[in-house]
Amino acid sequence: NLVILGMMDGQKWRELARSKTMIDPAQSQRIAVRMMGDEIVVLHNGVEKIRFEDATFPYGGVGLRVVDTHATFSDLSVSSN
Repeated sequence: NLVILGMMDGQKWRELARSKTMIDPAQSQRIAVRMMGDEIVVLHNGVEKIRFEDATFPYGGVGLRVVDTHATFSDLSVSSN
């Protein structure tokens, strides 16, 4: 029942922020991440859960991480607006 935002520097993972949320494992969950400049916004099922500013890296990649649970991901989309 957490949404966690983190980053990887190529060697280690670091948590940036976390927020409690309600997860019904019987239902599909929707995660959206919006980035504009240094600001990162994470939404879970359309509700903003995390707003964080970080200027560590000017560019990077997208990754999904699961720890101590089973999950499948589908319909991953990455775009720039």
